[in-house]
Amino acid sequence: MKILWCLLFFSFNSLGITESDLISRYQSDIFPYYQEYPINFFPYHDDKAKKFPFKLFTKNSKNLLVILPGKGEQIERYAETIFDLRPVDADILLLQFRGQGKASRALSDHEKAHIENFDDVVEDMHALFVKLNIRERYKKINLLAHSMGGHHGLRFQAKYGDFDEIILNSPLVGLFNERETLLNYYMVKVLDLIGLSNFYVPGGGSWRDRKFENNQLSHSSSRFSKIRDIERRSPNYRSGSVT
Repeated sequence: MKILWCLLFFSFNSLGITESDLISRYQSDIFPYYQEYPINFFPYHDDKAKKFPFKLFTKNSKNLLVILPGKGEQIERYAETIFDLRPVDADILLLQFRGQGKASRALSDHEKAHIENFDDVVEDMHALFVKLNIRERYKKINLLAHSMGGHHGLRFQAKYGDFDEIILNSPLVGLFNERETLLNYYMVKVLDLIGLSNFYVPGGGSWRDRKFENNQLSHSSSRFSKIRDIERRSPNYRSGSVT
């Protein structure tokens, strides 16, 4: 399995869809494959009235790959990733943590990315794993996570240890400057104490459309455009800055 992962990621450019072919392949192959599998919703562990979405792509495998998106990412953004991973001998569980995308929101302003306690995300995942009998159903469980998804995945692993192998892309584990991290920590505590915990962070704000030029997210104009199209079409599911 490890050799397969190495081959997959070191040869990603040769396996992936080219820039010029993406738009046509997305309509003809990528999104239809993604749509073959239904989207499901599972209740928050502490509030059954609120739910988060997940998709299980089954291949009758004894291996499972769990994919955790980053902050504010709608799970549809991973349609191409799911398509590229078809050759991998693993079922794929793609889920979106609370307060993001199609998941229920904590605040009336849906664009505010707000979570009361990150441990709640861990317990949401654990409850879903129990419901789906993940540990009993699969021999190996691996994690592929991006940014904030990496943060939640590491928290989950520290408490439950269900993942056999972990692949993280830009995981949110802290800031580079320890002094700056400490100052931010105390600043947030003060803002919380004076009742501003539901406000955007200083300098943050609601969702904004952006142009490809000078963006810091992608070198692929077609993929960048596809992501923006998803967010433009789904105003109720997009996110602004964190609180």
